[in-house]
Amino acid sequence: MNGGALPEGHAEATCRTMPLRRPRVGNRRKTAKVAGCTLVAAALGSCWVSIAPPAEDLPFGLAGTGSLDTGGAAVVLGGGGSMSTTGGADGVGGANSAGGSEPANSVDCKADEKVCGGRCVKLVDPLTGCADPDCAPCNLHGDASCNNMGACVVESCASGWANCDGSARNGCEHQFGDSVLDTSPGSPLLVSEIALPPMASDWAIVPLAPVAKACAGCIASMPGGKNEPAIVNVGEAPPWNDISAYFRLGHNANALYLEALVFDNELIAGSSALPLPPLEQDSILVLFDGKHDGGGYGADDHYLQLGLNGAVNEQERASDPAGVTLGIESLGPACYRMQATFTWAFISGLVGTPNVRPPPGTTLGFDVMANDVDRNPENNMPERQSLLFWQLPGTTFAYNTDGFPAITLQ
Repeated sequence: MNGGALPEGHAEATCRTMPLRRPRVGNRRKTAKVAGCTLVAAALGSCWVSIAPPAEDLPFGLAGTGSLDTGGAAVVLGGGGSMSTTGGADGVGGANSAGGSEPANSVDCKADEKVCGGRCVKLVDPLTGCADPDCAPCNLHGDASCNNMGACVVESCASGWANCDGSARNGCEHQFGDSVLDTSPGSPLLVSEIALPPMASDWAIVPLAPVAKACAGCIASMPGGKNEPAIVNVGEAPPWNDISAYFRLGHNANALYLEALVFDNELIAGSSALPLPPLEQDSILVLFDGKHDGGGYGADDHYLQLGLNGAVNEQERASDPAGVTLGIESLGPACYRMQATFTWAFISGLVGTPNVRPPPGTTLGFDVMANDVDRNPENNMPERQSLLFWQLPGTTFAYNTDGFPAITLQ
């Protein structure tokens, strides 16, 4: 299945200065201004990244357009019709209306303090909103701190939350799901029945599972035991502000459904000038052992590569395999949602035969990986940076299914 093409684009760094607000002390108001900044990932601090579509500067595209600090239109791809959304508008971090500011002359505080609850507190305390006149704590859905302008900024997102609009000021504003499972190795993931076709309200009640494990024993150029484009940091888990991914599953009489939800500070999907196969763009990789019988690959064993541009490849088999459909939705400049459908005939390896769901209690071999591609800062070309797993399937997963984790149909 071929998805639509993404616009070509590149990132430009932009800096700005902002006044550091101080509360009124007596009849005096102190102000300070901080100038200068450095470019950091996901628009932290006083810089942000904007995606500008040049004519020919870069031969690859970014999956999103508009300022990461302000949201902007995001590109949507996928088979069977596109699903279009718009990057969220930037919010203001720090204060909210619940806190309330203190009377100006109730307490005489130092220049680096403000009044909260009848006492002086530091302007660098996220528990009292940093330098904002309001004393409400920074509410960023994650660990927060104060930057050098006195604004609340997020240090890491809480489980299930993500900084999809790329703004540090409103923190991790997007919730992927209410519940995140702590799945232990060796314990099958239980998969519940879901509506046909599943809608957002149906997925909302399904717990998420994190895709966060790095394979320390994998070889960079052949992580599954076969040659692939090399992974720069194959055995290392990337920082939270680089990539975080989750998935959930559901099944019905028609198919097994996968929803993947990914935050990625740099979305790359190729362009018409440089078409990229799924392993060389941001993608979701899926493993199946339909009979859960281990051993080498047979008709029921699959290594699927689902690209951000909508491409679907199966290792050493045909592109666009029968029985697999894919849809992709932008959730902002730094996030995407992917929904994949796998018919039972495809999973069993019996394409062309009646599509019959296995009975409840059936266990399948299954795993999910998040493949992260970013630009090399030296040559500005895309390269595989990291590969994250739900569970580790062994270092020979590309040709042997013995280590595949399991899912069980309920």
